[in-house]
Amino acid sequence: DVAEMHEKSAKNLELTLLLKDVKRHANRNYFVLKHAAQKNLFGVDLMKEATEIARLRLFLKLISAIDDFDDIEPLPDLEFNIKSGNLLIGITKSEKLIDYVSRLDALSFVEDINNQVIHLADLWNNFTISQEEGHEKAKIAKKMLSNGTAILRKTLDNLFYETINGNSKQTFEEWREAASPFHWFVEFPEVFQNDGFDIVIGNPPYIKKSKVNYDIKSHYTSDCPDIYAMCMERASLITNQDGIFTMIVMTNL
Repeated sequence: DVAEMHEKSAKNLELTLLLKDVKRHANRNYFVLKHAAQKNLFGVDLMKEATEIARLRLFLKLISAIDDFDDIEPLPDLEFNIKSGNLLIGITKSEKLIDYVSRLDALSFVEDINNQVIHLADLWNNFTISQEEGHEKAKIAKKMLSNGTAILRKTLDNLFYETINGNSKQTFEEWREAASPFHWFVEFPEVFQNDGFDIVIGNPPYIKKSKVNYDIKSHYTSDCPDIYAMCMERASLITNQDGIFTMIVMTNL
C-alpha cells in the first residue's frame, strides 16, 4: 500500500545518506561502530555499575578500531543509550499509559504526555547530531534532553506509584529508591516512536519473588514464583510487531 511504499522510500533515503556520510570519515570501521553504538544499541540493568562497565566496553571496542592517530574522532556520549533501571517496574509503551490514568481528563493527559515524548525523541536526535557539531552544542543539547527526561520520568513515577502502590506503607521516595522504575517509551523515546526494539537480547535473573525488595504486580505472569517469567513477558512487550527477542533460559539435562 501507499504507507508501506513511503516507509520503504524513507528507509532507502536514510541508507543512502548514511553511506554518503561514511565517505566523509577517514576510518570506515570506526564510523560504523560509532553509528551502531549511538543509533542501534541500547541497554538496561538494575546495577549502575553494570551500565558503566557496558559503556566502557563499547568505548574500548571503538578505540580498538583506530589504527592511525590522525583518524581519532570524539567518542560518543552513550549516557542515554545504556541506562540503569528496573525492567519490571514501569510503563512499557505509550498506549499502555491509559491503564494507569483514572482522572477525568485522562485522554487529554495521555495526549499531553505523548506530545512531550515526541518532543523528547526530537531532543534525542538533536543530541546525537550535536555531538558532531562541537562540545558546546552537545552540552546544551544534553542538558535539554536530561531535563526533559527527568520531568517526564518523575510524572510517570508518581502516576505509577499512585496506581500500583496506592496503599503501600512506603513513601514515594522510599518506593522509588527500592523499585528503580523504568518507563521504556520515555527513556528510549526514539525507539518507541517506532513501536519498540527490532531485536531484544537478555539474560533474565533467576531469582525467587520472595527475595526481591519491591512489589511486582500488573504482569500476566505475576503469580509465577520466579521473576524470570516476568522478564520474558516484558521482553515481548518492548519488542516491536516485526521484531524478535531471545533470552538465555535454563534447561533440564
